[in-house]
Amino acid sequence: MVAASGQGVQTSPQEETNRFNGIRGWLAVWCVGGIVFHLMCLWAVFGSKTVGVSSEAVNLVIGGLAAFGIFAALCVLLAKPYALRLVFLNFLQWAALLVLVYPVIFLTLSPGAHLPWRPIAMFILALGVPWAAWFRYFKISKRVLATFGRNL
Repeated sequence: MVAASGQGVQTSPQEETNRFNGIRGWLAVWCVGGIVFHLMCLWAVFGSKTVGVSSEAVNLVIGGLAAFGIFAALCVLLAKPYALRLVFLNFLQWAALLVLVYPVIFLTLSPGAHLPWRPIAMFILALGVPWAAWFRYFKISKRVLATFGRNL
């Protein structure tokens, strides 16, 4: 139902939901960006022999996170009903990586060394700021609500 008013045209809640429903806009950017980012992580861990990370356990953890991230992004791209749960788990995994795992990896690879706080802070900022922005997007987005029936 469309009703004309002095300020413009009002749309019904159903039309508003239909307008935002689907994987378009920023949600599509997140899906494509997530797939590309996680593929680059997989390539860095397993495809290149020049990576400074020497621990196989670290490679498997990061590779597993990247593979799960690709799966989560594909589920969102296909609008699966359980996709938001996977996105939330992916956000939790990368938050743990940002805050906990990076210092542990450094200390494992350089035993007895002092933690270089400046590179750690730069790493957290470089990945943490986009992480926080995307997390907020999934919490308040009208498109996420219309497509999946709820926000994160």
